Amino acid sequence: MRRGEMLSIQQMLKEPERVIELKRYHYLCYTLLCYIPVLLLHYFIIRFNWSEWLLLFYILPVISALFMLFAPEIRYRHTAFYIHPVMIETMRGLYNHKRTVTPIDRIQDVIISQGPIASKLGLAKVTVKSSGDEIALPYVTAEEAERLARLIIERVKEVTHYV
Repeated sequence: MRRGEMLSIQQMLKEPERVIELKRYHYLCYTLLCYIPVLLLHYFIIRFNWSEWLLLFYILPVISALFMLFAPEIRYRHTAFYIHPVMIETMRGLYNHKRTVTPIDRIQDVIISQGPIASKLGLAKVTVKSSGDEIALPYVTAEEAERLARLIIERVKEVTHYV
């Protein structure tokens, strides 16, 4: 890693397919939750003969299913983070770019978390809490998450050592 270079999450992961698969599971859950109101509306449409609304309520689940298939990969490709000696920088977004910079000397806590699906896929998320802000780094392998957490803690110790 060269100094000042922004690394994408693809360069940091050896298996990006697992992250995309995890995001697909997340979107699948959201899509299934969206189907419940659609099924209720379908019942009311048939029960009360609202046939003019029928097409609309069948198109919405198809659009959400297409979103579930393509959104994780697009979101994954437009996410990056960089751990500089004095700051942590994250960038997200395709159209609305969000760039977050947190100074190392403001960091108070580093948390590694895994959900049930992420642990099955061997992924973990590193969350950095600072005074007034919280940055969640993208999902990485569990070993990489441990390495990143140690790196951040070492950088915090270096900065506080000088103070």
